[in-house]
Amino acid sequence: MKKHALRWASIAPVLVSLGCALPMLGGEPPTPTPQPTATAEPSATATAVPPTSTPRPTNTPMPTAEPKVTVGEFEEALEDAGYTAHPSPDGGSTTWVMDNWLELTVTSASGSVSMQVLNNVSTRLDHMEKKFAVMDGLFAADFMAEFRAANEAYAETVGAGVTGQPVEKYGPDPGDFLQFQYAYYNVSEQEIDAYWVRFSLLYMQFTCPEGYSCSIPYFGNIEFAGQASFTFYEVILFLAE
Repeated sequence: MKKHALRWASIAPVLVSLGCALPMLGGEPPTPTPQPTATAEPSATATAVPPTSTPRPTNTPMPTAEPKVTVGEFEEALEDAGYTAHPSPDGGSTTWVMDNWLELTVTSASGSVSMQVLNNVSTRLDHMEKKFAVMDGLFAADFMAEFRAANEAYAETVGAGVTGQPVEKYGPDPGDFLQFQYAYYNVSEQEIDAYWVRFSLLYMQFTCPEGYSCSIPYFGNIEFAGQASFTFYEVILFLAE
């Protein structure tokens, strides 16, 4: 626009000088020359662009997690399989027995299931498999396959006895007549699917005072004298309460 204004300003003095000189020639006054009219230059017109609707991403539903097996459901499966329940006096746990008081399954109100078999290298996997069979109707096949594989892998790492320092040690409590103490060795923990699993060797020791014959209620009142010790192959599964 600045260039356009300067062009018209340069022509105006020429027109003025012509208008003044022509009357001095005499005769009819000149017919006024029409001034050129400015031609409006086209201006850019903003064309409204209709807004386009950007499609919003749709919410893809997340897969629904399978509900965790509860202790109550596990106990029902044990009962259906023929296990006998022996609740603890305080109601905090229940011991389940099939045919051997030294190979127990213990359910806890806090949400855990402990499966124990004697740590005999030649029989422990077969005996533990009998306990796992109760689980087949409760858990997904994929979980059970991974669970069994983890159990077999752990068994490859431990022998018939315990050696070295325990990972955890408890007892004996003051005043305990049997001087009961227990300890965990070779502890291995891992998460399988939505469940936390713990494998270990569990060592238990009872001491009967000299001159006495003692029994162990936890093992169906098995009798002994002197000292009795046991090593168990244990698998603990943490469930929903």
